[in-house]
Parts: sequence; structure tokens; C-alpha cells
Amino acid sequence: MPFTDPVALFNLAQSHLNREDWLGAARLCDPVSLRAFKREMLQSLAPSVPHPVLTPEEYMKLQPDLPREVAEYQANEHARLTDPARRLRDELPGITSPEQLRSMEPAEIFAAWLEGRSPRAQIARLVEQGHVTAEVGATIAAHHMPPRRYVALGAVPDGEHLAHVVFRDASEPWLDIAAQMDELPQDERALSRQLRPHSFARLAPCLRQPDGTWRLVADHRFMGVTVGQIFGVGTDAPGPEVS
Repeated sequence: MPFTDPVALFNLAQSHLNREDWLGAARLCDPVSLRAFKREMLQSLAPSVPHPVLTPEEYMKLQPDLPREVAEYQANEHARLTDPARRLRDELPGITSPEQLRSMEPAEIFAAWLEGRSPRAQIARLVEQGHVTAEVGATIAAHHMPPRRYVALGAVPDGEHLAHVVFRDASEPWLDIAAQMDELPQDERALSRQLRPHSFARLAPCLRQPDGTWRLVADHRFMGVTVGQIFGVGTDAPGPEVS
């Protein structure tokens, strides 16, 4: 569907994200930015030259007083966190090998990346890593995954080929802290209440296509998908939250 209005394009992309239609959202993106995103993923997750592995001896050279058992732990942790297979699994759910990554269309890779940043994928990683039980993970998924409520405030042109959709997240909690608010003059309290719900506006860049229509830019800042995080997770907590 061609879009002559960047705001309408943004709103449809939000609808796709809320339905977890990752490929539908990816297909609303500029094809050149999608190819660039694939190239970046290949460089990061399937490099032609493997990333260097740090040894305990290298840690001890940097910190001569470091006990060897600590250096071994840090080296093991570094190896675990930088393991290509682990990073590929976490970054791009459903993609199991560099060969598969190379063979995929750019939109498919961006869709997998969007899925990897979703609350559902975050919960799955918490369960896999042993931070929460499968039962707790299921509870989070069932009760703590509100849809995005982005409010598009308009589109600002930035030259002939670029426009920025200005938006804010209406679902963000902006709670007055009574003790702090009571210390403020009345007019400053009123100012805080007026500004807090409308703070932290964000931008979604769009590119004009050769036919005059608009597409979103596929990048690591896409529509704030990396901003929301699951927090407050614990087996003793009454309930995790999603921001």
C-alpha cells in the first residue's frame, strides 16, 4: 500500500507491531535502509573474521593484582556473552546459523530483529537464562504486555527526501511523587503536571521513495522498540512490569 502521508504510515506500522506482525512492519520500511540493516547484522553476527577471544592471562596483564580465578571467571563470562551462536539466537529469533542469515531477505531479518526486541522474546530469554520460571514467564506474558500507545503529533519535513514523525508514548507512567510535589510552589506543580505526560517526544524518520510515497527507515532506533524494557522481575515480587 503506497503512503503519501508519513503519519498514516507510522500509525499502520504501530498497528503491525501491536499485532506482532513483524514482517508487516518491516515491509513498510525503505528498501535501502533494510539492505543496510542486513549488512550491519552480518558484520556483527556473522563476521568474516571471528571476534578475538580474551584469555585469563590478558585480563591479568591489564590488572596485575587480579586473582587468577577472577580472571578466569571474567574470561568465561566474556566468551559466553560474545558467543556468536548465543548472540544470533538472542538478536534474531528463529535464525539459527550465519548461513541462514546470509540467505534471508533484508525485510525478513529486520522482522526477526523486531521480534527479538518484543516483550514476549524478552520474557523467553529470562526463562531460558533461569531468571524466572516458566510459570512466572507465562504469567508475565498473559498479564503484563500492554499494546503500544504511541501518539503521532505530526510530521516535520527535513529537506526534500526526509520527514520525521514526532510521537510520544501515551502508555508511559508519569506519576507525581507527593513528597516532592508538595515542596514545590503551586505554579511549579501545575507546570510539572502539564509537562510530564508530554515529555520525551521521539522521532521516526521516513524517506520519500522515487514514486513520491513514504517509507520508514529501518534502523536500531525504529519506533522506540529498544526503549521498552521488562523490569521488576523476581520470583519474590508480586508481579513483573513492562514499561
